[in-house]
Parts: sequence; C-alpha cells; structure tokens
Amino acid sequence: MFTCRALALAGLLAWSAAADELGDFAWREEFSDVRRWQPQPTWVGNPSQTAGASSDGGAACFRVDEAGRGMKWSAAMPMTPIGELPYLVVRYRAENVRTESDDYFVYLNDRVAGRQLNAIRLRDVAADGKWHVAAVDVTALTAAEAVYSMAVQVQAAKAGKARAWLDWLTFAPEPPKGAEVIRRVPAVPRRPDWVAPLAEARWLHHDDWLSNPAEKATHGVERKGQVTVFRVAAAGRG
Repeated sequence: MFTCRALALAGLLAWSAAADELGDFAWREEFSDVRRWQPQPTWVGNPSQTAGASSDGGAACFRVDEAGRGMKWSAAMPMTPIGELPYLVVRYRAENVRTESDDYFVYLNDRVAGRQLNAIRLRDVAADGKWHVAAVDVTALTAAEAVYSMAVQVQAAKAGKARAWLDWLTFAPEPPKGAEVIRRVPAVPRRPDWVAPLAEARWLHHDDWLSNPAEKATHGVERKGQVTVFRVAAAGRG
C-alpha cells in the first residue's frame, strides 16, 4: 500500500492540469497543513480511537484504521459567498472508505438551523484508490448566501485502514474541465416519457364544471396545423 506522501506525489501531474482549469478564486484550501483541522469524536456515534490526519505539504491524509469506525474533522474558513462561486470543487482520493451513507464526506456550515449541509456525501465518493476531481452546485442545496466553516468525515469499511487524501478544495463559478459533477437534483429528461396525441384527441366541453359557462356558439376547439386552439369569444365567460 502506498503511503500518503507517495500517493500525493503520484498525482502531481494530474493535479497541475486540473488546477490550471480553475484559475484564480477568492479562497482555496491547499491542505498543506492539517494542524487547524480538529478531530470531532463527539460528532460521530462510532468514533475511532486511533484516527489521525497528516500532510506532506501537498495533500492531507485523513485515516481511520479500525473497521466500522469513523471520525470527523472540522476547520474554520473565511466567510465565502456562493452566489458567484456556486460550485464546490474538491480533488480527493479514497481507499477502503464506506460509501453507503447519506452523511457527509465534505460538510459546509451555511448557518441554516435544523439541518446540515452535506455538500458531498459519503455515497458520492469513489473509493477506488484513484484521484478524482468532484464538483457540486452548492446553491442547489441551500438558499443561504454564504458558507462559514467546513468538515470532512471518513468511515472505514469492513477492510479497515480507510484513507481519504484531500489535495485541494475551492469554490468556482463552474466545474473545471473533466470534473465529476455530482447531480443532487433530478435532471430534466432529454426526451419525455409520453407525448399526448393532440392531433387525434376528441375534446368534450363541460358546462357544469364552472359557474360562468360560455354559450355553445361562443366556444370551441379547433386544430390549426400542429397546434390545438381552445377559444372562448364571450367576455367574462369560460
């Protein structure tokens, strides 16, 4: 198994290409120092007693060795408006992480009471040992105008020795080229499931469905080319 340092170095070229796509942004977490990332054992019901975090100066490695155990770490961040920078973008690598949960992998504090903003969930994580750049539209998940702090979580799968390497995290106006965009709201289908056959439809009028029905001679339905036209000529009638 590669060490955290070796894995970070192995992904250096891919990181450079992705970073070039991002350009300049208001704030960016480089994970060059993990001392400000505080473990939060009271935030999980199955806290690991040996969990830890380290950095080689280029990427952070959050680890949980015991199978079925987990840990959360939190850190402050500058108040970051998300209106013009809606996309949270993270470069990560995960191994032996449990991915069957809706709980967060990356959490953002938007100061909305009553729920937590699970920006990237554990189930969104690809725990295949490869580097990934993931992006999610945070404005689709909250009506808040800004976020104020963040947290990460690692839950170990049955094999134990869970590792999550975080290379960088930032906010962007749009996903960088090649990013894996996490869709958290249903996409509009490209083709409808069913199309009403209006050209063959026979429409019935129902005078008793409303209190102001139009006289028979003043309403009707007709087909004009590819369009069905419903008409009522009398003012104040329907």
